[in-house]
Amino acid sequence: MSQTKNITAMDLAELACQEYWTVEQFSYLLAGRGIDTSQPHETLSNDARAEIESAISVGNLAVILGPNSDDLFYGARRIRPIDAIQWAKSKPSVFRFHKTFPDFAPYIKELTNPKLKSSQVSELEQNQYWNHLKALAERAIQDYPAFAKNKGRKVQLSDLNDWLKALGANTRETEILKKIVSESHNIT
Repeated sequence: MSQTKNITAMDLAELACQEYWTVEQFSYLLAGRGIDTSQPHETLSNDARAEIESAISVGNLAVILGPNSDDLFYGARRIRPIDAIQWAKSKPSVFRFHKTFPDFAPYIKELTNPKLKSSQVSELEQNQYWNHLKALAERAIQDYPAFAKNKGRKVQLSDLNDWLKALGANTRETEILKKIVSESHNIT
């Protein structure tokens, strides 16, 4: 690791202590481009972003929600630096980005110290599945009025199954989400 250009030890310390990195910032770091996202994209950073997106989609890299409920759906996803660093370190030695990703080893001990962990973020809020389910619920609540309007008749609970699955919910999640949406929008 650590052929990254233009990143000083102080930069690494500051990056490691940030509350989060965006997917774009992490892809630039992974590709060895520093954190300056104003630089033009190149194939390497696009490949790094694809690796990160893949890790997020299969659940190997957790995303945290920001203040905006649309974060997971509209690209403003955030990753805790410790999660990003540990994910990158866990990759096999043939992982193409080991040569370009900065060496955060001196900062790992500080980041994993329980006294330094953010007290503002609960374990539940850091749970990837919870964030996925919460984002689905928020999206379903927000998109329900348009769904109901397009239905053209009074919506029954049974009408929600296919719609919720189209939003990305599995069978078990649809049952939970139906209860949430029905309570939120007074569906009987």
